[in-house]
Amino acid sequence: MNLTWPQKISRAVLAVAALFAVGSLLVTLDIPLQGTHAWRQSDTLYMSYAYCTEGAEFLRPHVGRRMDTSGVAIGEFPIFSYLMAVKCLVTGVWDEVFPKLVTFFFLILNFALWWRFLRREAGGRFVPFWVFASLMGFAPIVLLHLTIPIPDVFALALVPMIGLMKDDARAWVLGLRWALFLLMFLVRPYFVPFVFVLYRRRWEQAVAVALCALGYLVWFKYWVYTSELHQHFGTELRSLSVLMQQLPHAAPRLVWDFFRDQWNFLGVLFLIPVLRAWRGQKDWLLTGLSGTALVLFLRGDHFMIHGYYLLVPAMMSFYFMCLGYLRSSEKWREPVLALMALLGLAAVAHHWNPEKNAMGVRLRAEIAAVTRPGELIALYGSTAPTQFYNALRPGWSFAAVEEFQGETRCPPDVKAAVILRNDETDFKIELCQGQGATP
Repeated sequence: MNLTWPQKISRAVLAVAALFAVGSLLVTLDIPLQGTHAWRQSDTLYMSYAYCTEGAEFLRPHVGRRMDTSGVAIGEFPIFSYLMAVKCLVTGVWDEVFPKLVTFFFLILNFALWWRFLRREAGGRFVPFWVFASLMGFAPIVLLHLTIPIPDVFALALVPMIGLMKDDARAWVLGLRWALFLLMFLVRPYFVPFVFVLYRRRWEQAVAVALCALGYLVWFKYWVYTSELHQHFGTELRSLSVLMQQLPHAAPRLVWDFFRDQWNFLGVLFLIPVLRAWRGQKDWLLTGLSGTALVLFLRGDHFMIHGYYLLVPAMMSFYFMCLGYLRSSEKWREPVLALMALLGLAAVAHHWNPEKNAMGVRLRAEIAAVTRPGELIALYGSTAPTQFYNALRPGWSFAAVEEFQGETRCPPDVKAAVILRNDETDFKIELCQGQGATP
């Protein structure tokens, strides 16, 4: 096939953009809490760290911000945190690289499995892998949320695994699909609308949803009776009155997030040709719309901070954009794709900064000089869990710096106090009653 100059330039731009994205991720491999959602990353990673260093039980994961408890905090099913702890469990040494590599493995697995699944959904005529990987991979929602160590990248990979088996009528395969769907749900409940595209028969969908309901009741009961920190993961739903207050400003923001984070603005050009063929994709349309409604009416404007809640409609968008790409003019579709890649990188590149968590790196080094692993610290000036993971030490947190009134005011058994300053960009360490390891 003879390529035109616009096609050659476009593919060169895509190749350079891909190299830049991969390089930016690799240079921050050994730096903690890079990218977005440092709070969510720190909780997920601290559970991994505690599996290795504290001997935490699989179903009783520990977080760093534990106050006067042992730190047991249960949210989603903790399989992803456990997978990231495997190397440390074997070697006894924790490092930042392995959890990132596990995350990237599932990211790549997502690209491969989703392309195969969507190609099957489209009846075999589908875009080449590099086009799909570009449409999906340069979307800000993917660059921001599937490149960081949080469970979404794992749960999302389960979806095409299930989908690729949906034409297999054997009973044990159907049972396996239901089991994987339940696992996906326990890790990320808001993925449940994928049920419409993963099961052809309505009774199979009904069984899948019923299993999730039963699984949730069992897990919730276990959560209530086992967890020592019930509100740690902020899983409470919005009340009706709060929703009514949030929806008027959440709805316009929702449209903006679709344009910016899923469609990279220009992706709407690939959606237009699909409008005439939407009737053949009712299940996918139902999946995307129900996934959006589920987030909007259960969590209100929460997606404005936690964009990964919109991954269900995002996958619908990527599928439809791929279908539209096939129906678009060969003259302009590759240049548009290249421009979308540049727009996506421009939107997120500032998050990949080796100096972004310089304070956290310094805190880890300085706290290690005065405390031993497992000894408690107290943080003053923030109730966020991020600094506990930066320090790799558990303990207490207090919102106000003023609550620290000298070294005699530390909570029981605390070895050192960390006083955060200047919006958590600086700190000082005070030993409590002369305690702490010898530097």
